Amino acid sequence: MPLIDARGRIFGRLNVIDAALVAFVLLLLPIGFTAARLFRLRTPVIDRVEPAEQPVGRDRRISMHGHDFRPFLRAFVAPTGKPFSLIDRAREGGEGVVSVETPEDMEVVLPDIAEGAYDLYLYDESREVAHRTGAFALKTPPVVEQMLEAKVRFVVSPNLVNVIKAGDSDVTEPAPIKLADPPQRPAVLTAVRVLGRGPAMFEMMQVPHRGRWFGRTQQDGMVIDASVTIPAHQTRAGIWEYADLPVRAGDPLFFQTTRYSISGIIDEVNIPAHTGAPPAVPKAGT
Repeated sequence: MPLIDARGRIFGRLNVIDAALVAFVLLLLPIGFTAARLFRLRTPVIDRVEPAEQPVGRDRRISMHGHDFRPFLRAFVAPTGKPFSLIDRAREGGEGVVSVETPEDMEVVLPDIAEGAYDLYLYDESREVAHRTGAFALKTPPVVEQMLEAKVRFVVSPNLVNVIKAGDSDVTEPAPIKLADPPQRPAVLTAVRVLGRGPAMFEMMQVPHRGRWFGRTQQDGMVIDASVTIPAHQTRAGIWEYADLPVRAGDPLFFQTTRYSISGIIDEVNIPAHTGAPPAVPKAGT
């Protein structure tokens, strides 16, 4: 039997046009399969998240490392062990700000979230494409006490000059914070030097402190320069504080014992170099 008969059929069964269509379809199958594999969006995979732990704070960032990251992905965080809902996340503000650096690296600015361990979710529009349990944790760092040496100028009543002595301890109630061991100790006068009588005016911070207002004050009394050892803790902003007030040159210091109560202006604060802060704060006005 000839390959193509007189009626244009191949082996007497298919005509040439039908055979060409079948061959064309068979040719398209591998082309379509190859194109689908080449152009389809691969599922992102999160291999690791850095840092795994960092202090609580605003604008904290994490870096994700993996593969097949792409633009327009959305990142959400949820406390580990808590059921996740995209609707709840949108309402509660659990979405971070995503920036894709490469298909293997992605950075996320975290929302303002509290201390704890968190899961991480990646979404493409409303479809979840990746999830990592226990991706990272935020922790409140321990508040460490540091003994600072300060020079303070007090203006006091002449009747108090002979009462104020080196070694006196402050009984001002400390701030209600959780400190590392040992617990917060009182400030102590380590040296007292009487300069003499005369009027003195100080510009003091306008802030309420335990029912008192610190403001501009003028007293005609005895001026005392004192050295004070102050157990302070450092805030997240890097400011040293004692009993709810900053310990800086130009700031007020309130000092009271069971026998007297005085307030003055901090002239200078010596900060140990190992704290990472400058070893000394210049005197106010210099």
